[in-house]
Amino acid sequence: MLHLVQSSPRDFYARDRNKIINAACGLLGKEYARPLDAIEDLLTLMQYTLVRRPLPGDIRAHTHRQGRTIIVCSNLERKLIYPESLPGVMAFTVAREMGHMRLHLYQVEKLLPIHGEEASRYAGVFLVPRRDLVALPEFHDMLDAGRAGLNLWQFVHDLATHFGVTKSCMARQLEELGVVIHDRENRELRLSA
Repeated sequence: MLHLVQSSPRDFYARDRNKIINAACGLLGKEYARPLDAIEDLLTLMQYTLVRRPLPGDIRAHTHRQGRTIIVCSNLERKLIYPESLPGVMAFTVAREMGHMRLHLYQVEKLLPIHGEEASRYAGVFLVPRRDLVALPEFHDMLDAGRAGLNLWQFVHDLATHFGVTKSCMARQLEELGVVIHDRENRELRLSA
């Protein structure tokens, strides 16, 4: 009897990240300390260029497939509540556009809201590999602090800095892994039971 194991989208995204980063390593003879460090090379290998131009409203980025270009808003820092988070927002924004390229390649009509959610999940999984996260001493320090009832945000900040993402992205990854519960209304994080 054949048993099919259905993998989660998170597992699919992680396999895709590993596949394309391993391909880049083989083609370029490079190793990457973290996935963020591979993005420029991956875009080059996919024959895409990254440019910064003004974009209307709250649009942060747009992928122009025929022109093989990812356009990132040139005044993105003005659209942010915390402009100091720009490097992490840029990383997530470009990884999200890569998610659209990898997941919605044949989507010729207007993208639906679900496509944006999928691309955002892809970006988070791409930038924060679960295996690397749980291997960090800072991750275990956060667990210890949470068990002691301490504020977890400084630990989330340290983990976010390690991966080059925002605290918000890191909190979401920890939440999706079932490690924390993020009460957005009260801006609180606590370990999940």
